[in-house]
Amino acid sequence: MTPTQLRAARALLNWSRKDLRQVSGISAETIQNIENGKCNPMPATLDKLMRSFADHGVKFIGDRQMQGVVMISRALRKPSHRSLRNKAEKR
Repeated sequence: MTPTQLRAARALLNWSRKDLRQVSGISAETIQNIENGKCNPMPATLDKLMRSFADHGVKFIGDRQMQGVVMISRALRKPSHRSLRNKAEKR
């Protein structure tokens, strides 16, 4: 996952960093640092982020030459606080 892919994935879902933090458990500061290329995230962090997006219909595609994100679900909406809370309680 590149910084650009992370920003694009959030944009597809119309999520703020706070929304992603609530779903993934990754701090908004860490998300910002990844998006700005200020840190090289641990594999476990990337896994949590990718799983969070996959659970909401976003898939990361590509290889070293071509990278992107695609929406595989029609739900282009912000998650409700209830759904975010339920998701966090399940983890």
